[in-house]
Amino acid sequence: MMFGAGALMPALVQIGNSGEVATIAALASSGVVALLALAAHQRGAVEPILPLKLWRDRIIAVGSLAVFSLFLAFALLARLSPTRPLTRL
Repeated sequence: MMFGAGALMPALVQIGNSGEVATIAALASSGVVALLALAAHQRGAVEPILPLKLWRDRIIAVGSLAVFSLFLAFALLARLSPTRPLTRL
């Protein structure tokens, strides 16, 4: 999970910093593959760390989507808001 998320985060940052397309594609694809491998492994595990059956509950799914949406909104707000230097004499 850490490798998957850790590869996706720099890919998203590089998009904003106009990084090379090959680097962004490599980071994003390796992150997605790692997260898919984690999901496949957890599906077959006897005692999974991330129980995928939990997502079938509507309250859990909607709550997780709401938290993710709020995080995304704050991240975009911080990224898109103009920054001003704090140098006042």
